[in-house]
Amino acid sequence: MYSNLFLDFIYQNIAEIRALIRDLSVISGGIIGLRSYLSQQRQRQIDNSKKLIEQFQNAIDKDDLNQWEQVLLNSYESIGTEPGHFIVFDNNEKPIQIPHANLFISEGKGFYFSGGKMNRGDDVSDINFGSIRHITEQLNIISYEVLYGHTELIILYYELGQIITSIYYWIDSIEDEDLKKNTYPYFFQMYRKNKRRLEKLPYKIYQGLC
Repeated sequence: MYSNLFLDFIYQNIAEIRALIRDLSVISGGIIGLRSYLSQQRQRQIDNSKKLIEQFQNAIDKDDLNQWEQVLLNSYESIGTEPGHFIVFDNNEKPIQIPHANLFISEGKGFYFSGGKMNRGDDVSDINFGSIRHITEQLNIISYEVLYGHTELIILYYELGQIITSIYYWIDSIEDEDLKKNTYPYFFQMYRKNKRRLEKLPYKIYQGLC
């Protein structure tokens, strides 16, 4: 009896049942397609991130990184540096406090300090901090890709996070807000937008740094 009622229901609603099956097939296909699309998008983001890291490494030489490293080491308050500054030494070994903002002046290649050195007893008499600007220019290019969702931020930050974070805070020390926002705008905007997330992510420590 129940089987007959069931069959009668099927016959009476065959069109609706077919439509339902068709709709379920379309939805199932859509879900599979969406998953495939998202997977492909993520793979493209990963591949793009790796390419950007490789481009950064090819564009930045050892001297650039050494210059950044020395500024970072000479920025620690534990050695007597004032907040928002780093220290250089004159020829008489006297420490001179230099604002980080000076690294990002718009003229020429960047801040140039004549007659100074990064370490006591160093033989270098002239310091050109254009390396910091060069590094930040590359980070600005990468940040554009991050802002438009073309990269996997976790991968980029793990490889470059120590450099990214230090330079962001050097730029952030600029007192003029308009100048601050217009100094490598994609880089500054990217970090501010993702700041809470980035502060929780690990990054690689470069050799020679504590």
